[in-house]
Amino acid sequence: VATRPLGGGSIESVLRGTAGDTSQQGCFMALTLRETGILPLKARQVLEQNSVALQELVLNNVKAEKPKSDPLMLTNLILTFASGMSLKMSSTKLAQLSGEADSFLALLKKS
Repeated sequence: VATRPLGGGSIESVLRGTAGDTSQQGCFMALTLRETGILPLKARQVLEQNSVALQELVLNNVKAEKPKSDPLMLTNLILTFASGMSLKMSSTKLAQLSGEADSFLALLKKS
């Protein structure tokens, strides 16, 4: 999402990559979110900083598309969907994840 040009293409490639990359086991941030309470303060701070930076990158890409819907709301939906996809990667067939990504991207394009 940090690549140029900004826009839906960057978001699409990240979501499709999440659904199609069999070498990945999910997102570290998504997989450790429930464990943040036991992490050292410095580790929590790094995760929080990265989370804020990621949200800003996605938001910039969403804004570049000039959506009809609220860009921040769409950004939160995208990040929540990506986290859910990461969690499902260990227990769901790849074809199903790709279909879910396609459906979500179609929904986003209408927004």
